[in-house]
Amino acid sequence: MNAANIMKIPAENSPVVTTTTGDVRGFINPLSSLACFFGIPYAETPVGEFRFKPTVPKKPWKGVFEATSFAPCGPQVFDTTEGSYEEFTGLPIKPDNRPWVGSEDNLALNIWTPAIDGKKRPVMVWIHGGANWLESSRLENYHGDKFAERGDVVFVSLNYRLGVFGWLDVSVIGGEEYAGSHSNGLRDQLCALRWIKDNIARFGGDADNITVMGESAGSIDISWLLTNGHLNGIAKRVVMMSGVAGLIGASGDLSHGFSEAYAKEQAKIFLDKMGISSMEQLMSYSTDEVMEKVSNVAQTNDMLFVMDSQFWPRVSADFTPLDTFRAAEKKGSHGIEVIVGYTAYEMGLWLFWDDELDRHPISWTAERLTYPQRDLFTTGAAQVYKAAFKGESEGVLGMNIMGDSMFVIPTYRFADILADKGENVRVFQFDWAGNDRQKALHAADQVFLFDKLDTHAASHLLVPPKDDVEKAQRRQLTCTMMDAILNFAKDGKPVVGEGLPVWEKYNSKTRPVMSFNYECKIVYDPAKLRREWWYKNIYDPALSG
Repeated sequence: MNAANIMKIPAENSPVVTTTTGDVRGFINPLSSLACFFGIPYAETPVGEFRFKPTVPKKPWKGVFEATSFAPCGPQVFDTTEGSYEEFTGLPIKPDNRPWVGSEDNLALNIWTPAIDGKKRPVMVWIHGGANWLESSRLENYHGDKFAERGDVVFVSLNYRLGVFGWLDVSVIGGEEYAGSHSNGLRDQLCALRWIKDNIARFGGDADNITVMGESAGSIDISWLLTNGHLNGIAKRVVMMSGVAGLIGASGDLSHGFSEAYAKEQAKIFLDKMGISSMEQLMSYSTDEVMEKVSNVAQTNDMLFVMDSQFWPRVSADFTPLDTFRAAEKKGSHGIEVIVGYTAYEMGLWLFWDDELDRHPISWTAERLTYPQRDLFTTGAAQVYKAAFKGESEGVLGMNIMGDSMFVIPTYRFADILADKGENVRVFQFDWAGNDRQKALHAADQVFLFDKLDTHAASHLLVPPKDDVEKAQRRQLTCTMMDAILNFAKDGKPVVGEGLPVWEKYNSKTRPVMSFNYECKIVYDPAKLRREWWYKNIYDPALSG
């Protein structure tokens, strides 16, 4: 019997917890002795009058909610790179040729806790990635059992609306009634966090010691919630992995990419691709019909520059009045402690969808980035990257330009802003290189962090270890990363382990960065040449106004 099946089977001594929305019955996992509560609804199902509207908190229910299985994933195109069909659906075999999975009835959260005993344990909350249109908290890669076991913490993961349903500005066809619909997924996350704040003490957690964590889209979403003040009074700390503000350069440049006007422009283009011209038409479609159209767009358009670049938070007057960078400049992190980082070769992940991505000239990259100063990339940037990555092909240089545009440089600028405002921030670079071509690719770090080296996701993201020695090295890297983040969640001190370097607080002068690899070490301003070019030519001009 595998772990996924065991998680669905309640033990005889199933714990029942009374929450603000009603009683929930979980189960004790016999493999770990953890108390588990899966699929707890935190919001009303966003269908009918609630479709494409701001989140409505869940009304209290009568009786006992059986929290013994995961809620469905959000509607999304099924991609084997993200997880197995069974992980997404609970079904062992894909029953038909339908290219999508999930349900609009997915706004739920999951809890792993060592005990329901009144003890105040640190709380870690995970917001999954997937470009805000893919993945789910139900995927094994995001199960929090290893954190709860190793660190005596309460771990929570959550679902939120994905893609068209939570991140598309449908006000472009629906009018002001749907204003801000480009960030409804963000509102879902905040609603879940408020539920957690109100209830986690009943699950053995400390409501005054919550760390909110996320990777990729999850990290980007956290950056908006954090800097706009929505985490105030909820989170004490945040961990942000590979993402700040948006896929800058793919989803818009710094000058206009975060604006509602840009969101409307991009939404209209996407709706046209779907063949939808009115709100009446969109509202009349079932989930099946909407996803059939989304699937058609996904199959006929570029993954990175169309699908992954579409579904991001935008500025909205009543919810996120400032983008992440400008909000950080004005208000910092509101005193919330921050860890933020990236992988050393982010774009390696996208080779799964475009095997030619690292074989294009830099001119190809420049044409696809949304910056108006494209000639800068084929001249100045090209020379900088040749110096920074000596001997690499032009295609690999282009990969690093894209990775810097979307992930690395936003991380540094964000960290610089916070550090200069006196905030407590630390930065990491994940340097473990799986193979010569994909290297330290996007998302590989979370496999180590969650101790999920044997999952479906790991089989895609990580090449097999060469021998028992490397297997042991991977195990040690997992322990090092987990302990650092667990220690950070406990008291704000990310101790990486005995005999390992102290993880210094970040500052914008020496820029100390923790390099996570088989040999962990502090490196100083490792992206200096590239960072200086980006600041001078892109960031300073765009953010100075």
